Amino acid sequence: MEAQEIFDTVARHLIGQNAKSYQEDGSTCAYRGADGRKCAAGVLLTDAEASACGEGWSWPTPDDFDPERDAANDAANRIGNHSLVRRLQWVHDTYLPAQWLQELAALGEEFGLDTSVLGVAP
Repeated sequence: MEAQEIFDTVARHLIGQNAKSYQEDGSTCAYRGADGRKCAAGVLLTDAEASACGEGWSWPTPDDFDPERDAANDAANRIGNHSLVRRLQWVHDTYLPAQWLQELAALGEEFGLDTSVLGVAP
């Protein structure tokens, strides 16, 4: 996927969802969480990929692919732009939803992306 497509997809999703995606027990962020929520990386995964990848792993980059996590590696390779996805996942996991617009705008600017999807002036 192109970086702009990834950014736009994740930004629309997070802003629309306006809530973090947690595992059913509420302990950690999840690709597929309670109430049908998805995290920043999870929204990019197909249902089959999310199921095969499992929970509890950070988005891999080519330098840290785990040979025992073939499904995760395959999904990451299909989507590409590893560092952008990893940073988007970090925004979801680290900040409160009220902070996402600001953090997404800064991230978009850092990656040289069009942030108009956010609906705020740069």
